[in-house]
Amino acid sequence: MDVGILKFQNVLTERIALLNVILTQYAYETENLVSIGNSALLGHFHPRLLDANEFNQQLIEIKIKLPIGLGLPIDLAEKGILELLDSGN
Repeated sequence: MDVGILKFQNVLTERIALLNVILTQYAYETENLVSIGNSALLGHFHPRLLDANEFNQQLIEIKIKLPIGLGLPIDLAEKGILELLDSGN
């Protein structure tokens, strides 16, 4: 076989492999977006958007800004946050 044909076949194989990687990544991200959208339609938030630690930090910031005498209806301990997150799924 000609060296030029072999080089062309190698380049073509590499490009096809790269295209497969890109399409696989696209499919993965699309599936995540569909899952996030479905969770939102059910009134839940998806854990890929906000993990338990971030959620806990935001709740602490909200609790600090609440007027004296008002509080959150949940315990901000890890167990309370996890129960709240689980109830949304």
